[in-house]
Amino acid sequence: IDKHFKVIALIPPQLLEGDIGRTLSADSRVTLLNAELDRPSLLRGILSVLKEREVERVGEPATFQGTIRLVEDEPAIAKLLMLHLEARGYKITGVQNGEEAILQMRVGRPKVVILDLFLPGMDGLLTLQRLKAIDPSATIIVASGLQDDKLIRQALALGAAAYLVKPFDLAKLEAAILTSTLQ
Repeated sequence: IDKHFKVIALIPPQLLEGDIGRTLSADSRVTLLNAELDRPSLLRGILSVLKEREVERVGEPATFQGTIRLVEDEPAIAKLLMLHLEARGYKITGVQNGEEAILQMRVGRPKVVILDLFLPGMDGLLTLQRLKAIDPSATIIVASGLQDDKLIRQALALGAAAYLVKPFDLAKLEAAILTSTLQ
């Protein structure tokens, strides 16, 4: 889905030099680490991979046309998500609560809505339900700091295309956007 992921594979030493090790190391995004290293060495290896610049740029950042609407009341989170998605080539607008999201949905239909569940005023589940009533085909990705199975089931039953638990990797968000809009 995303060719920008970095993959760190922990491999037993006997497999590092075998066919599996050669196959995995052929991909420039994959870093192989000896699974039997002590914890400090493993952590140093992982941190060094995370500090590397992206190894491969493939294609254009965004691969769909349309707007993303972010419904997020935390300014720092909203700014981070908006800057990241804009840098990747997406058009994104933001609102801070469910009521604004509903009003904006009536005015202009975004391709994707990224919806926080804990909002001032109208909560995210009710907002989700009302957004889907306005546009049943809307792609809505729920982004919440709460990992609760009941809440996740409710959001998906109300029509959410995906449920991401904060803090999430920004690449996972983009993968959710791309996969949910391709279906």
